[in-house]
Amino acid sequence: MKRKKLLFLVNHYPFFISHRLPIALEAMHKGYLVAVLAGRKNDEEDTKSINLLKKKKITFKQVSFKSNGTNPFVELFGLIQIFIYMLKFKPDIVHCASPKGVLYGGIISRLAGVKSLVVAISGMGFLFTQKNKLNLFYRFISFIYYLFFKRIFLHPNLAIIVQNKDDYKLLENNGLIRRSIIRLIPGSGVNLNLFKRKTFKKKIVLFPARLLKNKGIYEFVAAAEIIKKQLPDWQFILLGGIDPENPDSVSMDELRLWIDRGDITWVGHQANPIPYYQDASIVCLPSFREGMPKSLLEAAAASCAVVTTDVTGCREAIIDGVTGDLVPVANVAQLVDTLKKLILDEKKRKKYGQFGRQLSENRFNIKDVLHETHNIYQELLIHEK
Repeated sequence: MKRKKLLFLVNHYPFFISHRLPIALEAMHKGYLVAVLAGRKNDEEDTKSINLLKKKKITFKQVSFKSNGTNPFVELFGLIQIFIYMLKFKPDIVHCASPKGVLYGGIISRLAGVKSLVVAISGMGFLFTQKNKLNLFYRFISFIYYLFFKRIFLHPNLAIIVQNKDDYKLLENNGLIRRSIIRLIPGSGVNLNLFKRKTFKKKIVLFPARLLKNKGIYEFVAAAEIIKKQLPDWQFILLGGIDPENPDSVSMDELRLWIDRGDITWVGHQANPIPYYQDASIVCLPSFREGMPKSLLEAAAASCAVVTTDVTGCREAIIDGVTGDLVPVANVAQLVDTLKKLILDEKKRKKYGQFGRQLSENRFNIKDVLHETHNIYQELLIHEK
């Protein structure tokens, strides 16, 4: 029997490793021929990810586009490379994830005649909410995305994966697609076996994300500065890298200023972040919007109390008042108040951590994600035309 071919298309390899590698390995275990196409990140994370792909014996090809790239010639060349590779590899299923992975993968899949397409959307805010804002640039970009997505969503054998109920409703009510092809899978899942039940936690508040404005980095640092003056024995750790090519990223000068002031400790991006979750008492992600943040799923698995914002994605990653606390977005005063109360209440932190672990076992187990994703592949293959 001929082996089915599965092609992943993502922004860059570090994202694939952190969010899609288990799915690829499970597909290989079930007999699929798997390949990965990704744009360039050109940093240490990229190199480490490529080395891991080699170790796992996953076929891959890096093309020229970048997740934040705006050079039309580079992006066009990347599209051509994707098209040529698809014609050569002849995938039965293309699984697209991350913004440009979805956009480019969806377009080229249609042009190349790919029979089955999976579009995994980690957040619909840019496409469906930014266009309502007054910023003309965002409205124009959203309109262009909207036109392309209308074309992608016309694929005759398509499944769309969303990670939260808000995005499900946005797609359902927008009129672009049939409700029957939308699948809700809450996040990328967590391998619970990697997280030990650790009752002793250090006096650490952990920020586990890239140092981007829309992740709430400024609010976190401002809260750390205030709380450190009153509770100097608590440590505020940034677990994530800066992204110089991203206009939303903090600068190295800003980061050095925070470190020199003594408000925060920066450990950068870590290939294995689990030890940091295991040590932290509180995980804080004051993000502006998410799909379903894997960092909060990992926090729950590590029995951490969570403080996050009452926004799409984040609010579904916790149970407010049971596994963590929700705060208004971009509200430093409320963030400080909530963090201080949790810092001073060890009993509540432990209770949140215990219920968080239960939540991860019930809702975010990687085994469930793998099972549901494989079922989607099987359904698409059955309905191939």
